[in-house]
Amino acid sequence: MTEPIKDGKLLAINWQPDGSIISKSEHTVLVYR
Repeated sequence: MTEPIKDGKLLAINWQPDGSIISKSEHTVLVYR
């Protein structure tokens, strides 16, 4: 897994049942599959 957040504070990383990752920060919301 690569670094989900490069800038901003990491607030939460949630592992979803389908295997995707939702990463939320102050500036970004990214979904990894």
